[in-house]
Amino acid sequence: MSKERMRILEMLQDGKITVDEAMSLLARMPEDKEEKTRHNHKEDHDEDFSEYEYRREEKNNHWWNDTADSIKCAIDDALESLEDIDFPGIFSSGRGSQYMIFNHAPKGGSLNFLKLLAKNGTLKIKSHDDANIKVELKYSAKKNKSRIYLQEEGGGLDLVYDYNAFRYFSITCFLPRGLVIENIYAENKNSSIELEEVKGNHIELITKNSAIKMNDVHAAQITAQTTNSKIYLEGVYAAIVRATTTNAKVEAERSIIKQFYAKTTNSTVKIELKDGKGAIEDESEIEYILDLKTTNGNIKVEGARDVPLSLNASTSHGRIDFNYSDMFIHEMSQNYINCKSQGYDQASKKLKMNLSTSNANIKIV
Repeated sequence: MSKERMRILEMLQDGKITVDEAMSLLARMPEDKEEKTRHNHKEDHDEDFSEYEYRREEKNNHWWNDTADSIKCAIDDALESLEDIDFPGIFSSGRGSQYMIFNHAPKGGSLNFLKLLAKNGTLKIKSHDDANIKVELKYSAKKNKSRIYLQEEGGGLDLVYDYNAFRYFSITCFLPRGLVIENIYAENKNSSIELEEVKGNHIELITKNSAIKMNDVHAAQITAQTTNSKIYLEGVYAAIVRATTTNAKVEAERSIIKQFYAKTTNSTVKIELKDGKGAIEDESEIEYILDLKTTNGNIKVEGARDVPLSLNASTSHGRIDFNYSDMFIHEMSQNYINCKSQGYDQASKKLKMNLSTSNANIKIV
């Protein structure tokens, strides 16, 4: 510090001048060289430090950007590598409508089970002349890279995917002609299930708000369940069939079914029986059972008089149209009849029917 500055501070200390006067005198004095040098050095240091910080931050940003790009590329490469692996799994290529095919060779020419789940699109199972099982898919994915694969375990096939990742998922499955599958499970929602020329032991079909159709189907047991839509069978050969719907028709034509249980509401049940040779022809003694229930809809059974018959039929606010002249009547009224054919108990092939409706008619021919 200069002598002049020291003198001013001493005068302030001795009380010879005031603080304002000291500040005014110091302000009019030229800047001290040592102080100026120290101040300039500090400014230069601050500028150098700020530049260093800026460059370091910029370098870090570049590093993070390069690292993020490298990670993204690694993930993309890994996904592409997975798609190239030889395993029964494929990733959906993107959003929107797409198409995919699986081919599978059943080991030993047989299959313990087949499980298919569709969503808002048709589900069809039918036969073809190829030796392999072919599964065609049409779908719309909500997101990219949704995995779809055929899972093979326990001698069966299960089509696996994330159900919630797709808007709709339609399936057409082609089976080698003559292939008998122990268990077939097919489920859908808001679209139909259709089987054509299929053989299985146990078949279970479930959908909502759409039809179930079967044509030339052979099975020991069939369960068909839907709502608000029709169940239709043609040329079905089975030991037991259970068909359940609501507000729609149940109809069977040219079928041989040992035990047929059908139930609906607010619609008709129509059954055309076919007696003769079929899937159960080797059974010397057969008692067919026909158990049909509905409300607010007619019941019609055709071909029932071809075999000895036991009938229990009831309705309300309707009539029963039936020629019972050669029948043994147990009980009968306007809306109810319980009767059976002469010699029914001794017959080797016979039919037992339980029919029930309300506010509609029953007709047996």
